[in-house]
Amino acid sequence: MSLAVSDPLKNNLEETVAREFLLATGSPYKVLRAGLPPEPDQLCEHRKTGRQVGIEVVSVYYDQHHAKSVWMQAREKKALPYAISRKDSVENVRLLAESLRRIRAKSRKRYSVNGHLVLVVFTYPQRLYLCTVEKRLTTLRLPSHHPFDEICIMSQHGEVYRLFPNNCWLLR
Repeated sequence: MSLAVSDPLKNNLEETVAREFLLATGSPYKVLRAGLPPEPDQLCEHRKTGRQVGIEVVSVYYDQHHAKSVWMQAREKKALPYAISRKDSVENVRLLAESLRRIRAKSRKRYSVNGHLVLVVFTYPQRLYLCTVEKRLTTLRLPSHHPFDEICIMSQHGEVYRLFPNNCWLLR
């Protein structure tokens, strides 16, 4: 079943993240459509050559309560109150650890794509600026075996940092 059919709101978020990623990185690709499993979340096409790339999106939140609060609000239900009780530096470390857990989970999946496969880790919390955790980003230990040609992390502030194949800023 297509994500567009099973959860249009989730599909809309994944499409928005993919479009923002392509825009932020100056990519010549455009989003074609939502993927159908085992395809990645979004299938994209090069505007001139027609080459394809798949973008798999994973969103990271402070914790399950934060995710539930955000999604309830997005579904126009009464959002549960959510407050951060730790310092930003502590929360940022937890977010990066959760990002790594999500990367590992996505790395175990099999994808069907006719072209490159990109994983975009979208950090939902607005208080996280990737530039403040740059040193930690360079030390993240990614799985040695994964299906991705590129792994990037993107903040709500439009920052994009490539974790694989090399550590570098795509947009700071």
